[in-house]
Amino acid sequence: MPEPNFISMLTELTSLNLLEAAGMFLVVVGVLFLGAVVVPGRRIKGPDMEGNTREYKLNGLALFLMTAFVIALVQSMGWFSLSVLYSQFAALFVAANVFAFLLATWLFSRLPAFRKPLLASGVDILLVCCPIRLGSEWT
Repeated sequence: MPEPNFISMLTELTSLNLLEAAGMFLVVVGVLFLGAVVVPGRRIKGPDMEGNTREYKLNGLALFLMTAFVIALVQSMGWFSLSVLYSQFAALFVAANVFAFLLATWLFSRLPAFRKPLLASGVDILLVCCPIRLGSEWT
């Protein structure tokens, strides 16, 4: 039997596969979010966008190493197989991109320029719909 390619994987997607992939994706993101809150890390003070001092927790490397260790442990004990990443690759790819698109749309809708009336104040529609902002210009 020939090796399945990405296009053939996309044609074999079912709603159950997509639902399972969405569940796996949400679990991974939730565990990483919880880990970012729980895992200890060095705290440093730094400026925010307004120039105020803010405290940041640097635990990214510790979270990455802990995640890699837990995944290796769970795989070696047989509780979870990483082969699901290969067999469900297309469904996971679609689910991750749908969530990324939804999150980007939600974040874009929260921009201050997006809430203004498009043409009521003579604002160029391209500046409102497609803002190009650099550095501290997000205010």
